[in-house]
Amino acid sequence: MTMNPNVIEEVKRQASYRWKEIFLALAPQLQPAIEKAGRHVPCPVHGGVDGFRLFPHYEARGDGICNTCGHFPDGFALLMWVNNWNFPQTVREVGRVLGVRNLGGARIERPDKEEEYTGCIKVLHDAPYLNNPKNAQSFTVTLQLENQKTVTLWGMDLKTALEGIRAQAGDWVNVKRIGKRAIKFDDKSFNKTIWSAHKADSPEQREAKAQAEKAQHDRAAEQKRGAILKIWKDSLPLSTNHAAILAARRYLMRRFILPANGKGLESFAVHPGLFYADGEKVLGTYPALICRVTDCEGNLVTLHRTYLSFNGFKAKVPSPKKLMSVPDGMSINGAAIRLTSVKPELGIAEGLETALSVMRLTGMACWSVISANGMRTFQVPAGVKKVHIYADKDTSGEGERAAEDLKTRLMQEGIKVLVHLPEMDIPEGVKGVDFNDVLVKRLIG
Repeated sequence: MTMNPNVIEEVKRQASYRWKEIFLALAPQLQPAIEKAGRHVPCPVHGGVDGFRLFPHYEARGDGICNTCGHFPDGFALLMWVNNWNFPQTVREVGRVLGVRNLGGARIERPDKEEEYTGCIKVLHDAPYLNNPKNAQSFTVTLQLENQKTVTLWGMDLKTALEGIRAQAGDWVNVKRIGKRAIKFDDKSFNKTIWSAHKADSPEQREAKAQAEKAQHDRAAEQKRGAILKIWKDSLPLSTNHAAILAARRYLMRRFILPANGKGLESFAVHPGLFYADGEKVLGTYPALICRVTDCEGNLVTLHRTYLSFNGFKAKVPSPKKLMSVPDGMSINGAAIRLTSVKPELGIAEGLETALSVMRLTGMACWSVISANGMRTFQVPAGVKKVHIYADKDTSGEGERAAEDLKTRLMQEGIKVLVHLPEMDIPEGVKGVDFNDVLVKRLIG
């Protein structure tokens, strides 16, 4: 039967970001892949060891891939493959789970009240409904919940859902009543309850997984901290006689921001040969200007890297300016590159070069907050009474908006704030200007 194209589009629209719910209802054999989204598991069709995976953000589109069977660009294609359905049948079944109308058949009526249980299966077997011999044959399952209470559920569709995940006594499962569908049997109309089911972890398994994940996160955080400290340890002060130092000095001199007395370089160092990775591919090693990024209490959060060529330009890599990964438990929000000690009157600017330019133009202590988002989230350390915001002037207006957002928040915190903008027009074909452009124009016209 031909389906209304508008109905098809409506089902597709409503399915977006609901594929986990849909898969658990219509293809419980996908549960291992759902639990390990982005990682390989046995194929739900032909088995094996690790040939299939759902993509990490599958809930948006429902996409997955099998190394043998091929790529499935969305959940409809995947369900057609897993369940051996045609497209109209797949759309109807997905639509019924979502409660979409006008599907050309009986739709699933959503329940008025959510009914969902997670527990350990104590009993499951066929039996007359409510164990009354006069009633029709049905199916029952008794679950012991985590609070030790038990619940007994009935329904042949429940049997189908549990058989789909090969559940047996002793397993922990989650069952959910999706709704009901009108059916006819022996010329009589009935409301059939529709269930979904998937395997669940026991409390002990959840605790073990939580501890394992914490240990993994702790190890990852420690590795990130170790990498940060090693790069800083292996970096050299600007006063050192080294080819990489000369590259960094040339870079700063080209921007007219190399202080003659070294003032403002307390958070600087230069790595003599830092590798640059684009994904998993290492493109090479380069001199790199390294800056400490610290939180409002002065604790090291991460490092900012500017990859350079030996002639003093930015390295020809996809992103010459990069932040190192932030260890778990820390945040880049509110942090800054401190170019001076804390002062009662403090300037802040987005870029490192902009902050150094402000210091040369005004003599004021100025820190870099790295980006527009860093501007919005900047946390003023104790001892600062007045903040000067040296905003970028962009064609998009983002720099000025970020500055105004910070100004509004800081004034609510009782801090005096002034916003400064570059007093120059944005040249045609350029995305914006900042205070380094002001400095360069003042010095060379």
